[in-house]
Amino acid sequence: MFFKEWETDSVVLRLCKGGEFLLDNLLGHKSMLDDEVRKQFERLEEARTNLANERLRFTVRLREIIGDARLEQLNIEYEKLRQSSAEPISGSF
Repeated sequence: MFFKEWETDSVVLRLCKGGEFLLDNLLGHKSMLDDEVRKQFERLEEARTNLANERLRFTVRLREIIGDARLEQLNIEYEKLRQSSAEPISGSF
């Protein structure tokens, strides 16, 4: 069940990326009708909303499985990892 939820999140994320690409292409062509661009934008926003809902559902389910304390610990470790990857790599070549 856990991996199925992870897979669903991944699929929704890919749909968002594909929607962004299509929207960029539509906006890049002057001959595109405003209605087509608006419809694609609405589909993209719907995909983003679905992704946010899936992420929330995934996090809630993960908390049910591993518990609040372990989830908090994972969040702390994740934040440390994000901060360390954002720092420039020092050293000489």
